[in-house]
Amino acid sequence: MKKKLVSGFALGVLGVLIFSAGYTRAQEEGSKPAISPGEIRFVAMRVKDVDATSEFLDEKLGFEGQSMGDFYVYEVSPGQYVALTPDADRDSDSEPNMVVGFDVSRIDDYYKQVTEKDVKAYDHLADMKELERPVYRQWGAREFAVQTPDGDVLVFSRLP
Repeated sequence: MKKKLVSGFALGVLGVLIFSAGYTRAQEEGSKPAISPGEIRFVAMRVKDVDATSEFLDEKLGFEGQSMGDFYVYEVSPGQYVALTPDADRDSDSEPNMVVGFDVSRIDDYYKQVTEKDVKAYDHLADMKELERPVYRQWGAREFAVQTPDGDVLVFSRLP
């Protein structure tokens, strides 16, 4: 009888904790952005030695990539990629070390949400030209980029 009472009490406490965590999360969601950035689609890493890093990913971590000239591309899961690019391509220290791309379902609404908070939007493929709206890409995507305080680039895209 005592074990059942303790077990019941423990389950009750666990239930209260789960409910209150959900309630707290629901309250916090009111303060979160209306649109989330979505799934990560790609990460482009600037590395000092592309061949050595590629060999490490292939042989030590079991990644399977393909060479694309001076850089390598790895599909780490369906629709998600890691690209290795040479650090030597950086023109200066102001160039980003990393570029991360996200798939956003409502790109125009997310653009508006972000830029209303005094965040500048850029075209990362056109020398960081400032944008007034997401740009169309020849492959059908619409996108814009922002730069973090450290100079890295976050790209938000809506794929066709």
